[in-house]
Amino acid sequence: MAVQRSQAGAPELYRQLTTGELCFLLPYHPEMVEGGRMSVQNGSPFPFCVQTEPDGNEVVPIFSSGARLDESLRAGDAPPNKFLCGTMPAVQVLELIGKCGFPAVLNRGCATGEITLPPDLLCDLADGSIFQPAGSRETKRAAVTTLNPADYPTDLVHRTFEFIRHHRAFRAAWVFLLPNDAVASAGAPKYQLLFLMAPPDEALFHDLNLALHCSPPKGLAFDLGVVDETDKVQVMTLFAKAQPFYLAQDFDDPRGK
Repeated sequence: MAVQRSQAGAPELYRQLTTGELCFLLPYHPEMVEGGRMSVQNGSPFPFCVQTEPDGNEVVPIFSSGARLDESLRAGDAPPNKFLCGTMPAVQVLELIGKCGFPAVLNRGCATGEITLPPDLLCDLADGSIFQPAGSRETKRAAVTTLNPADYPTDLVHRTFEFIRHHRAFRAAWVFLLPNDAVASAGAPKYQLLFLMAPPDEALFHDLNLALHCSPPKGLAFDLGVVDETDKVQVMTLFAKAQPFYLAQDFDDPRGK
């Protein structure tokens, strides 16, 4: 399992992560070397090895295969007879770690790349709720501030572009700054992303939401909305108000009519 460095691959990575088994580190016990089994029940001690990061935070390393676990141990120069490789159904591993409040690091130190998964995300992956579309939501109409392209939230726009360019249903996309009363409590700027989709695709829009929120850019907040493609007035108003940061190459730009 290759860890996608682009956020566009996050939804598919998460789907792969919840299938089959995951591997993890256990403290070495000679009696378990020859295929011993362990039982985890309510009240049992936390079974996985926990590592402490340089910043003092604790994480649990997990691996997509035994080969990735062995690669990680070699990369970290782990001494012999210190760890064992354990395997469990992926959903159980994610649930146990998430409910105990630990983040997990997938494929730490491996050439495939690594990714940190916070506890809430682990629980949502385990129960499958992260994959359930929230259903159609009416796009709120609010006063927004048009941005100069030089002031775009670069990281957010780049991550968005990397996802939508692979899907023909996305025809155009805009980014606006929301007013002060919509700013996050920490004082971070909040942006509104709007998408023109044809045809509308709730599952695809959900995957975009998932890809952007799984590891959001720091220091800002944002909302997503879909423009009603049949509302020609709103579409023309958007094109008149601001230049889209994304426009499909085969899109029939209404400004040219």
